[in-house]
Amino acid sequence: MRHNTSSENTSAQPVDKKLDNSSVPVSKRDRFSNLPDGERYLYQLFSMIEDGDLTVTNPEGRVFHFGLAGSKEPLRLIVHNPNTYNRILTFGALGFCEAYMDGWWDEENNNLVELLGLLYRSNVSKKAGNKITIALAFKVLTQRLRTLPILIQNSRKNVQHHYDLGNDFYQNFLDPTMTYSCGYRLRETDSIEQMQLQKYELICRKLALQPGESLIDIGCGWGGMLIYAAKNYGISGTGITLSVEQAKLAQEQIDLRGLGDKLGTACASRSH
Repeated sequence: MRHNTSSENTSAQPVDKKLDNSSVPVSKRDRFSNLPDGERYLYQLFSMIEDGDLTVTNPEGRVFHFGLAGSKEPLRLIVHNPNTYNRILTFGALGFCEAYMDGWWDEENNNLVELLGLLYRSNVSKKAGNKITIALAFKVLTQRLRTLPILIQNSRKNVQHHYDLGNDFYQNFLDPTMTYSCGYRLRETDSIEQMQLQKYELICRKLALQPGESLIDIGCGWGGMLIYAAKNYGISGTGITLSVEQAKLAQEQIDLRGLGDKLGTACASRSH
């Protein structure tokens, strides 16, 4: 079914060796001009592929070739769902990956590593902005605004699924500050806790925090940054998280240090 294609095997860019000798040479603009915006945009990006051999079959069975035949192992991207293109146009690399997770496309021989390597070597993601027109940018913005409520809802579900596994789980491998991000190392002998505290100190200095100022920490985790800033710089503040478990432990840590009058946490629409 994947290769029951129409007779239009289109070479997406001039190559030394044509993948299909029956292809009629046409300009890149004419080649994609009759395609929907999202599909045309993706193929324009794939046209940047030089060191590789990629064939794309769209849901209608039309075949498009990109790169140089025989230069690398042939890769075949099969698009099953026509909404794949707009998803990639709207959400970029994230949309591309999530479309695969939902079964909207696949690589015929499961050569995902090779496919991603080809796109990475071709700098497809970095060059994507060069192909965005004003009309496309407006369409992307419109689609993102339309899906914003769903994105917010999904974000809440993702965070809760990840962080609400239980604080005990994270306490098993995080440092005492319960910081779930990279630290700042000054010496090779620094412990993880030292690196996290050094990161907090660097952030506070860059913010030039002064006593009495207020700080909002969006994505506060377990409150480590707020606690450090309140203790060492005399600020007040609020930590915001989508995780009930994080907010609960963060508030416990705040109260344990006698900072309840200065700091608080907020979980989604609920305040603590």
